[in-house]
Amino acid sequence: GRGHDFHFSDLIVTSDAEIALRGAFDGGNGIITIIGTGSIALGNPNGDDLVRCGGWGIELDDEGSGAWIGREGLTAVVRAIDGRGKKTALTNVIADAYPSINIEQPRTIVKAYGEGAFQYHSLSPFVMQCAVEGDPICLDIIDRSAAHLLELPLALVPNFKEKQVEVALMGGIVENDTLLADKLKEKINKHKSLKLIDAKSTALIGALAMGSELIAEMN
Repeated sequence: GRGHDFHFSDLIVTSDAEIALRGAFDGGNGIITIIGTGSIALGNPNGDDLVRCGGWGIELDDEGSGAWIGREGLTAVVRAIDGRGKKTALTNVIADAYPSINIEQPRTIVKAYGEGAFQYHSLSPFVMQCAVEGDPICLDIIDRSAAHLLELPLALVPNFKEKQVEVALMGGIVENDTLLADKLKEKINKHKSLKLIDAKSTALIGALAMGSELIAEMN
């Protein structure tokens, strides 16, 4: 019938988001901030309506994401090579990781990227490693990442009636005890309007909960 003329891709995006939210808050309201290659926050202020912030892709935004961290790292490396920026330990770490890069011939970085030797997000673990080891340039990148990621849930808070909105973090870069996770959690805990929680259950359990409801509706 007429009710079914939606795009399949729209359904997937919405259902993934709904499933993740349903899983994180056991059907309650809150915001999930998903940080992977990209970064996005999703909320369900009224239970059904979805609000979103971020998720624009690395060309436009995705600030604080794995791809953004990698790109900022690479920018810091080329600035250091030019003498525009301070030296960073990341330069040698990246050169050691990719044989096609030769720091004596810095343009090999551009060539390596163009030929797909690495992607931005694959550099983010190196940035994190250098930050943990105390490299000031990389520490600054991780600090800025946490500040950008905090903006995502904060921007969604006005959609909620609650004075304090629950936030769950998802994605390997924050689910593990990384420096970025520590910094982001610290920032969230300083905000009275946000309450950090552990996602109650995985997205899969949320999917099963939604699935059983849909089946119930169909019968």
